[in-house]
Amino acid sequence: MVGKAVDAGQSPYTIASDLPFAYPPLWSVFCWLGYRAFRLSGSHWVLNLALKLPLILADLACALLLWRLVQRATASRRTALTVTAAYFLNPVAIAVPSMWGMFDALPALLALVSMLLLAGGRDVWSALVLGLSAGFKGFYTAFYLPFFAFYVWKKERNLTTPLRYALCFSAVILAISPPFLLTDAHSYLAAFSMYTTRRRT
Repeated sequence: MVGKAVDAGQSPYTIASDLPFAYPPLWSVFCWLGYRAFRLSGSHWVLNLALKLPLILADLACALLLWRLVQRATASRRTALTVTAAYFLNPVAIAVPSMWGMFDALPALLALVSMLLLAGGRDVWSALVLGLSAGFKGFYTAFYLPFFAFYVWKKERNLTTPLRYALCFSAVILAISPPFLLTDAHSYLAAFSMYTTRRRT
């Protein structure tokens, strides 16, 4: 439904539904690409493959990046293997992307890439990639922002560096928002408070 709405030039945030779309914009773009694959093929199998295969591959990439990050931090292959196996063999990590089709692996992968870039001293790229991560599922990936900003401040003890990091992060969110703000600003902004407010029944 989300991909179909975007394909028709509608905002996914205005769709009437018992469970309205309440994610940042990039997931709707991803759904649109899956819907286009379905339109071209006419097959629901292709739609499932287009939506779920990237999530499974992202999950595998998360495991590989965890291996690299932990091995770099601890210089221990055994520790890296333990952490990687604990993630990759976790039933939740297996079921969520491949069975349920939830996309947490995508923002998690981008957050890990951001962390790797940060460890390599590429602060601006790290902030931009973290912004992309938040563009898929913003609330929990945005929690990384103060810790990453503190990390860049600690390296140089200069307030300019964490400010630049936060601005680069915010620039990505601002860059992907205008089409949705122009279409239906009220629904777009309301979506971000959906899970922070309690509904009365």
